[in-house]
Amino acid sequence: MEDLSGARGILRSSGARSSLINNLVYPLPHSDGLSLGVHFTKTLWGTFLLGPTATYVEGKDNYEKNRLPIAAFAESAKTLLPEIEESDLQLGYSGLRPKLAAPDHKGIVDFVITRDSKVPQAIHLVGIESPGLTAAPAIAQYVFKMVAEDFD
Repeated sequence: MEDLSGARGILRSSGARSSLINNLVYPLPHSDGLSLGVHFTKTLWGTFLLGPTATYVEGKDNYEKNRLPIAAFAESAKTLLPEIEESDLQLGYSGLRPKLAAPDHKGIVDFVITRDSKVPQAIHLVGIESPGLTAAPAIAQYVFKMVAEDFD
């Protein structure tokens, strides 16, 4: 089995309640470490994205299988925004994410930033999930120092 999580969908909203989301809105991380849970992401166009949910899948071709209905997204989003209604949402997209941990692993798995053992000039950055974007400046500084070692 490949360790892939299938995002069971991202939903979009351009309805009146879009104005209630002005920033990123996240719940506390799930204890299983699979995902951060359903969260809101404000777009540049005044809309928001809601999602994703995640579950392990057995292959790269079945990530649309067992997609959650919009009502399930709306229900889980109510913990963050009680005003949200199913009618505010429309289907967005689904996709795959490689995972560092197998389905039976419990807890959070951190980023892997390491040199290739056979080609030390190559630096691998693996498993950089959320909060990868937030951590990007710190990751860049860390990798910059690794690269600088090659020139010392």
